[in-house]
Amino acid sequence: MISERVAAWQARAERLQERALERPRLRCAYDTYQRYYAVGMHHVAGSVTYFGILTLLPVLALLLLLASNIVVDHPGLRTESNQAVAQALGLDVDLGGKFFSAQARASIQAILAVLGVTGFVYAGRYWVDAYRRALRTIWNDPVPLTLSNFVWRYMRDMLVFTLVALSVIVLLALAILATNAPYRLMAADGHGLSTWAVVTARIAAGIATAAWAAFISAALYHRLGRAPRTAAVRHASIMAGVALAGLVLVGLYLLKYAFTNTVYGIVVAMIGLMLWVSGTVRMTLSLGVWAAMTDGTGTGSGTAAPEPPDVVTTTRS
Repeated sequence: MISERVAAWQARAERLQERALERPRLRCAYDTYQRYYAVGMHHVAGSVTYFGILTLLPVLALLLLLASNIVVDHPGLRTESNQAVAQALGLDVDLGGKFFSAQARASIQAILAVLGVTGFVYAGRYWVDAYRRALRTIWNDPVPLTLSNFVWRYMRDMLVFTLVALSVIVLLALAILATNAPYRLMAADGHGLSTWAVVTARIAAGIATAAWAAFISAALYHRLGRAPRTAAVRHASIMAGVALAGLVLVGLYLLKYAFTNTVYGIVVAMIGLMLWVSGTVRMTLSLGVWAAMTDGTGTGSGTAAPEPPDVVTTTRS
């Protein structure tokens, strides 16, 4: 009796799936999902995610250094930050107040500088290499596994990562303007704006953030992945830009949450940032697979690229 009901439910689910896949857009999304796993893109995304998490160190180090300098110049904000740090770390308020002292600031800046340089020199180059191999797998343009011209390739990858890092810093600056934090600082200094001016500025900053993120996505697709200049790639870049802008705002919220929750803030924020990197990588790769299979309309009428090699590895050359 139970087996008959299970069989009936399975048959009903198959009919519903067939009916849903009659819609061109749903069929395209389903085919994209199937191809994403068929070419092993979920395994390739793992290596990109690993080095992507390590490359957060330079960006976070720069942000924390900048934040510490801003906080020191604003006594009111410094008091709030000291209390937040003390609560987040479970410290006494007086001990937390020493967090932004001159000696503590110098030590923290030295540690962040070491972490930033290490992440920049080591992980940045391998992130570029892993991401290049992943994107070129989508468009069936594998990277030759050669060991020649090591110095030239290393310098080229470092240049690419430097440009990406600078672009991400600009993206973060635009995203911060879309939040309420900078306008609170202006109000604290006696230069507050009206409500409508703040709303307009935040909307404009949000649009600029999405546009800049779309530009970064298009540059990665075309420069690293050698994607063709088609409508599908252009649409994928726009969708990736909007999604990336939203993810950046979520990442900023996680950083804020790290110092506002007294117990789980830092742990939740670190786990959230790792998941953020993983989601960003998989989102861009999934949209790349979608662009390789469509003509830009989302109906799957484009010509899919031939099947790429079964195994794609990232080598540390």
